[in-house]
Amino acid sequence: DATCAISGGRVSCWGAPWVQSEVFQKRRNVEAISVSFHACLVDAGVPVCWGQNQFGQATPPSLTGVTQIGVGGLHSCALHDGQVTCWGHGNPGQIDPQARFKSPNHLTVGSGHNCVWDENQVKCWGRARSFKDDAGEMAFSAETSGQTEPTETVSLFEYFQREQTAVLEVSD
Repeated sequence: DATCAISGGRVSCWGAPWVQSEVFQKRRNVEAISVSFHACLVDAGVPVCWGQNQFGQATPPSLTGVTQIGVGGLHSCALHDGQVTCWGHGNPGQIDPQARFKSPNHLTVGSGHNCVWDENQVKCWGRARSFKDDAGEMAFSAETSGQTEPTETVSLFEYFQREQTAVLEVSD
């Protein structure tokens, strides 16, 4: 169990002993960070990871232009240059979405699935937990088969309007 925060481009982490690392201590331009059993941050558009790495989840490929990063239990994903790239271990389709996105943003990574906001829709792939059901409603199931094609779910606006839930985004 670990937590990290960014303030003024610098990172502070606390909790599990593994999270205390020289990897982040000298960095001054950190833009994003995500923590699970490993951690990844974005420093000047480049992903840097540390922690558990038995499946390569803390070994990012060579990427630039990264704007967001997310980590799941055994995998990581980055949003960069209008693309999503994932690495590590995952369920079928979890690491490499079978379709490309038009203008993805707002990446989120779960332990068995990933989602992006793309063209006014949430699109998810990996373990099918929050995909659209036959009636077009947001479905939550315990199904564990791989969803390799990113699947459109109900729009966030419709979902939050129906559920009367709000999203809070904090920025500097």
